[in-house]
Amino acid sequence: MKSTGVIRRIDELGRIVIPKEIRRNLKIRDGESIEIFIENHSIILKKFSLMEDSINFANKIVNILSSLTGNKVLVTDREHIISQSDGLTSDKKEILTNNMMEIIEERKIRMSEFSENFVISENIVLSGYNLMYPIISNGDSIGLIIFISDKKIDQSSILLIKFAALLISNQITLE
Repeated sequence: MKSTGVIRRIDELGRIVIPKEIRRNLKIRDGESIEIFIENHSIILKKFSLMEDSINFANKIVNILSSLTGNKVLVTDREHIISQSDGLTSDKKEILTNNMMEIIEERKIRMSEFSENFVISENIVLSGYNLMYPIISNGDSIGLIIFISDKKIDQSSILLIKFAALLISNQITLE
């Protein structure tokens, strides 16, 4: 375990303040949830992701969409790509760029044909036609479904992606 050298007092209500630098480095925003674990005599705080428990479900949705359409599909949480149609190759998740995190925050559908490459993570660059559809759960934007095609995206594909986003959202809400 890495020491930060930071010491904080617990107030009369049992609260501690996580320093701003640590929150910024871990991309923890005000109002976000934190999981609390106990290991030996240590308290471990972990940033909570609603999507993390739904990776298997997201993988199934991605595989179905990809096989139905023949296109590449990705699902993200707020910071990582959690599933992609050609499968994640390791336990290390692709970290989204700050630009992608801003798109998630916007909560808007984005459909584009990029003339230049559009970087979504260190190893993944979009080109061609793509659709970014927000996944909304309990009023919060918790990720995106990204649909990538060589052809212009038609209305039936948009409805299919919307349906998939609603399925994932409902799966998370039910858990």
